[in-house]
Amino acid sequence: MNTERKAISEKEFVKTCKEYKTMGTIVKVIAVIITVLSGVSVIGEAVSHNIEGIFSSLLSGTVALTLWIVFNFMCQFFKRLSQERTPFTFDAADKLKGASKALLAGALVYIILVVLNIVFCPETERTFDLSFPVYIVLCYGLFRILAYTFDYGAQLQKESDETL
Repeated sequence: MNTERKAISEKEFVKTCKEYKTMGTIVKVIAVIITVLSGVSVIGEAVSHNIEGIFSSLLSGTVALTLWIVFNFMCQFFKRLSQERTPFTFDAADKLKGASKALLAGALVYIILVVLNIVFCPETERTFDLSFPVYIVLCYGLFRILAYTFDYGAQLQKESDETL
């Protein structure tokens, strides 16, 4: 069995990064549309004094806005990777850290909105799907691990460059 791996070419790497950036841009556009529609829905529900509808729209908007922020960081991350001679840069690590912080903030806002909905609408019989914040916190951990890996790689790259 041959265990050798063929190294990816720089051209292939740049192409892949650009493809991921393009896919991220598409997700960002969809997230903006959902965020705007959720905002319009919040206004409509407020006019009709439907507090449950307001919370439902706020939850949808929170998810969409969180995705937009995260994918904005990821697009910047892949753009940076495609431009640098090494993927291990402090800027790339910072993009991953920013995405992880946005994920954590989105999960916290989502949980706060769920709690507020329960407090202000106790008569509503709803079961809230808390899988979103659970998945988000897991993704937060993954992004933090990647960020610190890239940060450490950037530090090693810097030390290597200084010794040459």
